[in-house]
Amino acid sequence: MTFPERKYLNTVSPTTTRDYERDLLIDDEHAATNDIESPHLQMAYGSCNKTEKNNPLLHVVVDKKSGRARKKRPANWNMAAIRFASRLSIVLTTGSLFMLLRMPNGNFFPSGLWVFITCIFVSWYPSLDVASVMEKAKYRIIGTVIGGTLGVALGELSIKIPTENLQAIFLGCTITFVVFIFGYISISWKASDGGSYTYVHMIGILTFGIAMLPFCHDTERRLSRAVTRVVDVILGCILSCFGALLIWPRSTSCVVKERLAEQMTLSGETVEALLLKAAGTFSGMSNPLNITQLVRQGNKNKDSVHRKYILATDKVRYEESINITFLQSLLKSRPFRK
Repeated sequence: MTFPERKYLNTVSPTTTRDYERDLLIDDEHAATNDIESPHLQMAYGSCNKTEKNNPLLHVVVDKKSGRARKKRPANWNMAAIRFASRLSIVLTTGSLFMLLRMPNGNFFPSGLWVFITCIFVSWYPSLDVASVMEKAKYRIIGTVIGGTLGVALGELSIKIPTENLQAIFLGCTITFVVFIFGYISISWKASDGGSYTYVHMIGILTFGIAMLPFCHDTERRLSRAVTRVVDVILGCILSCFGALLIWPRSTSCVVKERLAEQMTLSGETVEALLLKAAGTFSGMSNPLNITQLVRQGNKNKDSVHRKYILATDKVRYEESINITFLQSLLKSRPFRK
């Protein structure tokens, strides 16, 4: 299996009357036409670090009057990031309406800020797929219900205590006991459940404190405040789930395929770098070729190091394509949900 050679163009395109933009693109056929000996390009090329020097795609901008050169790379739009940012902005804007708008009776939605906060924590997930958002929303609802129920029940029990000092002592001891139980369970069961319910325990502790602490103040509507905060969290989870399902949804299998392909490509690039270094070291030369000299050597000579390197990397790429095809067929036969 062979791959087509990469063709790079050496172009000089004026951007303004003062600046010229030049792509320093080194290839085996076009290396001789690149003005690498220019002092302007040497200035920019010499200011690069080691990794950038080995990168044949060095973008240099040269000022025509001052003669100064600076490094520049073309911007690439990440569509996955655009989809994630669009979904997050729509969900959070919808969640903020619970604070900005009034209900039909003229009052604001009680504790609407928690809808907005919940949308942030549930929608912000690194894997960016529907199943992960749904799973995180499920865990947050479970933790909210458990923590809210415990907080309301123990808070109502604290009302029966006659004095305020005894009530504060009771609530403090209750917080110590409940937090200890949640923390112990989260660590003890982490190995058995794979750490999935650690988030449930954390949200349970948070909601427990949110629901119970209002009972320490001698004010009215303590129970309604605790209940509305639990309801707000559930509403935020529902909004996040709808956003993941309706706004550019991505299946988990698609995300897994992309991650596997990225890892395989990264492994191939690592092997290419090792083969390149080994080819120069074992070529029998007293001074092994660097990246620029190796590419300029070309592949016309059948005994050249560059040609041997290309043949070796072609084989590595072929093996990578076989592995990716196998993993894709495996995902189709047994789809991943987590």
